[in-house]
Amino acid sequence: MVTQHMLESGGLDVVALSGSPRDIGAQQGTRLGPEISDLIEHVSGLMSNTLGIPYVDTGQLRAQLEKHIDPEYLEELWAIAVGAGVDYEDILTVNALFELDARLRRWTSRVELVAFGAATVDGRLLHGHNLDFRAAPPCQHSREVFQYHPQTGNDFLSASWPGMVGTFAAMNSTGLTVTAACAGESNRQVSGTPLSILVRKIAQYASTLDDAFAIVRATPRNSALIITISDWRVPEAMVIEASPTTASRRRSRGPLLVVSDSLTSAIRTYSQPVAPSAVARYVRMCDLAEGLLGEIDTPTMCRVLHDRYDPLLRRETLSDHTICNAATVQSLVYEPHDLSLWASQRSLPAPDGPFVHYRLNGASDREKQNLGRGPDACG
Repeated sequence: MVTQHMLESGGLDVVALSGSPRDIGAQQGTRLGPEISDLIEHVSGLMSNTLGIPYVDTGQLRAQLEKHIDPEYLEELWAIAVGAGVDYEDILTVNALFELDARLRRWTSRVELVAFGAATVDGRLLHGHNLDFRAAPPCQHSREVFQYHPQTGNDFLSASWPGMVGTFAAMNSTGLTVTAACAGESNRQVSGTPLSILVRKIAQYASTLDDAFAIVRATPRNSALIITISDWRVPEAMVIEASPTTASRRRSRGPLLVVSDSLTSAIRTYSQPVAPSAVARYVRMCDLAEGLLGEIDTPTMCRVLHDRYDPLLRRETLSDHTICNAATVQSLVYEPHDLSLWASQRSLPAPDGPFVHYRLNGASDREKQNLGRGPDACG
């Protein structure tokens, strides 16, 4: 069980990046060159040995995806490759991995809880997130927390992999949190922006929930996806469900928002059945959250993310139906009122390790300006 002593201060290994896209890419490539090379080797092995995809066969797909990546992020991709001394095509592959083969989408899953107001001890918003990847072992020990200070847009913290321009989990200097995963459908379409880079755009350029939804609607998409966004200043949370052609949003009702991999909007077709694991995890998370109403703080949220009770088997275990399972590679708790992140992502399952504290620093002027625009969620 996760306890208070598993919350560790520090986060000294944060990777700080600042400046132009070329500066940011060069800084990451130079600092993390060996880690980037290792990850590329793991990804290449995953594609050839597990998926049976000859690497050369992905060239045309990468070229199609490249057309939908903003120039500033292409420049950053190139600079990472130069700084790390690796091929640009390899960096592009790492950033578009889930778009290159639909099976990888089915290997990812997540479950989340956003709590605020009457649900938390002090009324402040907390955002808990578990990300699962069933091809985890080769990539597990290369997770990083990045601190971005770009020339344009918001500063933000990103929990991601070396070599990544994009991310699947971030918090920006306005206090907005954003997490995402593919919805696991089987078709492959490569006529849009990779999901990780879409999440990066939201973190960098959205300051409100409406901003985030507008960015999703304006960005070409490759597959069904689910994005969770919270704003502590309102406070409110929102789920965006989108396909390549449509997008809808579901806002929180009351002080809780629970999210799993099940599509609930009209974008789900009859060819996309809801996985039992998504339903089981959703139900278990709802039960836990409602039972803890008014008692949720950061240590409690960590315990929730560590939970491994299978509601179908009715016992403690590690299965696809549990909130924490054997493939949970990343477990995060955001405290956006303090621009803080507690991250456990070096163990497998991730919640078994310590949750290390990080804070978005180095942008005090922008931070004060942005956080002063909304009401204090503490009341």
